[in-house]
Amino acid sequence: MQKSWNPKRFSKNIVQDAKSKLIDTLDNTCKFYSMYAKIDGFVYDRNQTGKRTTLDEWILSRLHSTIKKVENYMEHFQFTEATRVMAALVDELSNWYVRRSRNRFWANGLSKDKQAAYSTLFEVLSTISRLLAPFVPYIAEEFI
Repeated sequence: MQKSWNPKRFSKNIVQDAKSKLIDTLDNTCKFYSMYAKIDGFVYDRNQTGKRTTLDEWILSRLHSTIKKVENYMEHFQFTEATRVMAALVDELSNWYVRRSRNRFWANGLSKDKQAAYSTLFEVLSTISRLLAPFVPYIAEEFI
């Protein structure tokens, strides 16, 4: 475990890489959601989440386990670990959930399945934004 008083080297490349993996991936996922939700006229309603699939349940489970980990890391002042688990969730959201749900988002009409995909993606994105707020407050506001 690293102590907060240990010297750390600053590198623009490391910061750029972290930004690319976390912020840029999250931004692209938010843009994907915004574009297709606008096309379909989808408006999130917590009481109408559609018929969720196993994939929806999986990403929501990953979200809740990440919330617990982040809270634990934050309580112990392990900020780097907290951001790492958030970055892993954003990667899974983008590279697993969204990619495997594209046909659902591209389907005609606003079926219960498509509504579930939109609702799930909205819930995950908005929660990730709140989790990121202590680290990148102005950026996190843009995602909500």
